[in-house]
Formats: sequence, structure tokens, C-alpha cells
Amino acid sequence: MISDIKQIVYLKKVIYLLDNQLGTVEERTLLLQDLLKEIPVSILSAIPIKDKIENFCLHYNISCNISTIDPSTNQNKKAKSDRSIAERLLQNEFPAVLSELSPMLLNKQKYYQTLETMCTVMVLSNDFRKIHEIEYKLETNFDDPKTSHKTHNHSSLSREEIHSLRNTQVLVCLSYFLQGKYLDCVQKMFQFIDKDNKLLNISLRNPKYDVVQPNDLYSMISISALLSIPLNQIKHFMQLTDVVLFFQLFPPAKELFNLLKNTKFRAFFTQWMETLNITCKRHYLLGPKLNEVEKVM
Repeated sequence: MISDIKQIVYLKKVIYLLDNQLGTVEERTLLLQDLLKEIPVSILSAIPIKDKIENFCLHYNISCNISTIDPSTNQNKKAKSDRSIAERLLQNEFPAVLSELSPMLLNKQKYYQTLETMCTVMVLSNDFRKIHEIEYKLETNFDDPKTSHKTHNHSSLSREEIHSLRNTQVLVCLSYFLQGKYLDCVQKMFQFIDKDNKLLNISLRNPKYDVVQPNDLYSMISISALLSIPLNQIKHFMQLTDVVLFFQLFPPAKELFNLLKNTKFRAFFTQWMETLNITCKRHYLLGPKLNEVEKVM
């Protein structure tokens, strides 16, 4: 099931880049070729995207066999039990998928992997009404390495579980960003970082399948902080321990805050366009929010 979710994430990433003609023609051609190789034909032939994929193949002169799929195998004509989670997500059956995922939380060996999947579905559906439930589950199960009291045995978690725990924290913050709640985004992120400073060093299992990659995360934190921290508090903010650590990992953020603190607005906006804007523009979730962000600026 989790691999199904990742396939949809990658599909949405590639379609966004192709739709907006981001990257060189060669880069987009390679992306499309990789998509056709990685994603099952049953998903590519789904009604919401079939025509789009075929048009892309025609435009980039790539052979495409999805048009030969027997209509009787189309996911709309399959019984629900025969359709993959990915096919159902393409049909916007988000509540039903979440209902199926919820009982999987009983498997404590894959607790955070399931939580990450549920949070990913919420982000993909742009429905954040139950994000607070994800936060609650994180808070009640999270092992704070700075204390002797453990509400969850963090040391016994597998590498995959630790990765999913951190990814879920990032997704919660992303949900706030996508709602335009920039102060909540930055506050929640640094609350998580305070408990686990390795969160900023998120590693990639497979970059193309991850919802958020490191530079996306750093850009999201930077934008949220720049939009929500008052000018008269920037100096204090820049001196916070976790913020200093963040600046070490992502120097462009420190440069932007210094320019803003010194009221060098022209240089600030130039730097903004050359760093954060470029990164976010290429991201299928952050990119569509840029107009709103620039209005707030």
C-alpha cells in the first residue's frame, strides 16, 4: 500500500514539471521515460491522467502503449477490491483509503510508516481537517531523547520507522504551510527539532518518491520564518540554538535574514528569487503557493 502512495507522489511530481515545462527539454524527456518505466500501466491508463500522459508522449516523441489497454480493465469498471490504492487515489477516494489505513496502526512494527502514509494521503487530498489527529499520535508516541521518560521506545525503532517518524513531522509542518499558516509551520517545525535535532538531516530513501526533499524542507522553513517573524524580533530569532543549526545546514536562509534585518530590501528580493523561488517553483506542492506567498511578502 505504501508503494502505491509513493507511485502517486512521483506521478504528481512529474506531471507538474511537464505541465509547467520546468527544466530543460532533455530533463523533461528523461523524466517522462522514467515515469513510463516506473509506474504500472494500470495507473497510467487511469481516466484522470490517460489523455495527459498520451499527449506528453506525443509531444516528446516517446512511444507509449497505454492506449492499447483493454477498456474492460479500466479502474472504473473494476470491483473496488480489485483496484489498487493508487488507482483509487486517482479517483479521489481519499476518505475510504484513510479508513483502510487506520487499522494498520495496530501493527506497532510499522506504526510510523502507516502514519506517514496517512499524512501523505491528507496532503495529496488537500484535506487537513484531521491533521491534528496525526499530531496527537506523534506527541503521544514520540520518544524525547533529551529526557529519561519515554512514551515510546525510540531506541527500538527500525531505520525505516525513524525515517517515517521524521517524514511525518515534516508533512505536518507542510500541511500548515499549504494552509497559509506560516507561523504555525515554523513553530511546529522548531518544536520537533528541539526534540530531535537530527530531523533537519533527513535522509532520502528514494528522492523521487519522497514528498519533500531536504532543499524543499529548508525552503519551506525559511519562507515560513521570513513571513512570520517580525522585523524587531529577527535578531533574537537568529540567535536561537536550533535556528543557528538550521543556518549551518542552509546558509541562504541566514543571508536572507541578514539582508532583511539590515533593511536591504532590494538585495533581499534578488536573493529570494535566486534561491527560495527557484526551489519552490519546481515543487508540485510548494510551487502553486508562490503567488500567495509573494502577496504576503
